[in-house]
Amino acid sequence: MPKLVSGTTLAGVLAVSLCGTASAATLFVDTGPSSQNFTLYGQGAYSPGLGSFTIGQGAGSYDSGTNTSTFILSGAITGGSPGLNSGTYEFITTYSGNDTPEAGPNAPQGHSNPSNSNEFFYSLLDPSTTMTFDLFGTPTGNHVIPLVAGGSFLGPGFGFSFTTASCTGSPMGGCGQNNVGLTPGTSIFGPVDISVSFSSALVPEPSTWALLFLGFAGLGFAGYRKAKTGRRAHFAA
Repeated sequence: MPKLVSGTTLAGVLAVSLCGTASAATLFVDTGPSSQNFTLYGQGAYSPGLGSFTIGQGAGSYDSGTNTSTFILSGAITGGSPGLNSGTYEFITTYSGNDTPEAGPNAPQGHSNPSNSNEFFYSLLDPSTTMTFDLFGTPTGNHVIPLVAGGSFLGPGFGFSFTTASCTGSPMGGCGQNNVGLTPGTSIFGPVDISVSFSSALVPEPSTWALLFLGFAGLGFAGYRKAKTGRRAHFAA
């Protein structure tokens, strides 16, 4: 069952998280506003007073050759665990089928959280759904954090919060996240901050990075010496 994390209380806030086992080895990354809009499309009430959504997680594109939709959120990393606290990111979502209308028939679906209706949790992911959090140019290099595969959550926790939000249509009660969920044909959209937490098993712990780099350097040097020796032998022949 997805565990929800709370976001800032403001019009259009959203948050969702799937948390793995908490431990001292948990790492995290925080981002600034995404360059693309995150969109929730209202689908009506799933329970009295609580809305439902289809979800467009960034800028979408459709590849007819592979029948795959891809949605991307990207931007700057603004904080996180040592070694992961700067650089850029891409949050990538893919699934089978077209990306229209309203993110497509196989888009992720969500429900408003009964404990806080300005949060949502994923209620359905198509079995073709994948999500990854790709990090570029961090102090420890590039990393790919798998979040979802085959429509199943893999353990890392993640949450989104609108930095600003706007609505289309006329949501019942005004422009608010749950109001949109209660009103089919409306949407709420805007850039989002993202927080992701994950096990250090997916990324080396800070204490091991220096040793790994030393190991890689040694392997590289050994390879260089071996290749150089090989060339000498060849030339000598």
